Amino acid sequence: MAPAEKTQHLELQSTSHPHRASVVSVKQKSGKFWRYTQALLCCFLNVVNNSQWVSYAPVPQQAADFYKTNLTIVNLLSVVYALMYLFGSPISASVLDGRGPRAALLIGALSSFIGTLLRWAPSYAGPDIALGLAFVGQVILGLGQPFLLNAPTKISAVWFDDKERALWNAIMTVGNPAGSLVAYAINPTFVTAASDIPMLLLIWFIVSAVFFVIAYFLARDPVDLKTRLANWEKEESGSQSTVAGTLFKIKVLLSTPPYVLILVGFSIAVSLFNAFATLLTQFVLPFKYTVDDASIFGAVLVLCGIISAGVFGAIVDRTLKHTLVMKIMMTLTFLSFLFASIVTPIEGLMPALAAAYALIGFCSFAALPVSLELAAWFARVNTKGTLERMRRNINTSSPGVALAVEQIEHVGIPEGLAVGIMWMTAQGLGVVFTLAFDAARSSFGPKGVQGILWASSASALVIAITLFFLPKEAIKRSSEEVALP
Repeated sequence: MAPAEKTQHLELQSTSHPHRASVVSVKQKSGKFWRYTQALLCCFLNVVNNSQWVSYAPVPQQAADFYKTNLTIVNLLSVVYALMYLFGSPISASVLDGRGPRAALLIGALSSFIGTLLRWAPSYAGPDIALGLAFVGQVILGLGQPFLLNAPTKISAVWFDDKERALWNAIMTVGNPAGSLVAYAINPTFVTAASDIPMLLLIWFIVSAVFFVIAYFLARDPVDLKTRLANWEKEESGSQSTVAGTLFKIKVLLSTPPYVLILVGFSIAVSLFNAFATLLTQFVLPFKYTVDDASIFGAVLVLCGIISAGVFGAIVDRTLKHTLVMKIMMTLTFLSFLFASIVTPIEGLMPALAAAYALIGFCSFAALPVSLELAAWFARVNTKGTLERMRRNINTSSPGVALAVEQIEHVGIPEGLAVGIMWMTAQGLGVVFTLAFDAARSSFGPKGVQGILWASSASALVIAITLFFLPKEAIKRSSEEVALP
């Protein structure tokens, strides 16, 4: 056993309970290096990819001048990126659950490399060609995002034990909003005129290329993951109805009340962030704030959120009070949006508005990794009860459905599918919010922005009310917890 102890591996042992498996121990020594490497790699790849989503948002007018178009078209570059998540998410769930995190990280890193290349390379051609290929680049970047954004929960499940899982899930997940922070902090520094856009795109292409090379050499799966995946594939090979099985699993998830509550709250919260990250500069300019001011607001929003996610990730790892944290922080998020709605239209209150965005980030981001952990738990555990309630109406004549029933009975529903649905719903709703907010801004000016802020407050209130119906019990981590590919 001495050589085996040099690398981390998770061993599955059957227990006396027919539908449970247990995670034995996470090996130490060199295994620590690789699991922390995977977590940090996932975090930085999310930073790089997500920074491309809002790369034009901090400098919208310069981008519009460069491409010789208007702000609505520039905003659509971000919308297209988010929309592509809906198409890439099902594939990413299949890759994460069927091939493991390494394959997902490599696909995500490659998409960032190709997408940034297509945005930069034609930027010295005419504006029509440059704009067209910029949209193609955003499509590829958006298709790759779910391979990175859905990966944290899977990586934390296969690499980390219960004492570190929520914390490292938080660290990996906040790489996504951290990308927005980086874009808002850096992009205005390099872009002061429309002619600076090609240089900005070149910088991001170089960064993406470097991280693709790093991912190629450093991305790893646990040493025994290939064996477990091979066994899983062998079980599935007898059925050609994998689509029917996946649809049945989705039906079970959407029939599990705690999962649906988390799905609703998470989707609204993330969609609000997506819309604000895309349009923040355009929201504050009508009230005599500058682009630099908007960059400060965006930076404090995300920076406070990153700090909050790390702090509360560590707290719930120790206390397991996931639902309590969700209820408290989302109630405070509503109050923070209400505060922002009041102070934004008042000129000369920059410190107060910065404090409002800091509070929004700190309160809302605390729920991000916690909700993903809850979703994974509900998918693994609560879906078994849902299956029992649905059993009379299940048609097991389909091989795909029969296999799905067997898998849910044994291990529940994998994290990749459960988290993928969460992010896919959130990104789709984010597109709706962004388009609606942009239409209100362009049609009604400052009054439209005020309406957007009050609508956001109402949405945050809906989240707070929804989450109060969550079960009171905390996640119970133990040696009987299931952690499968």
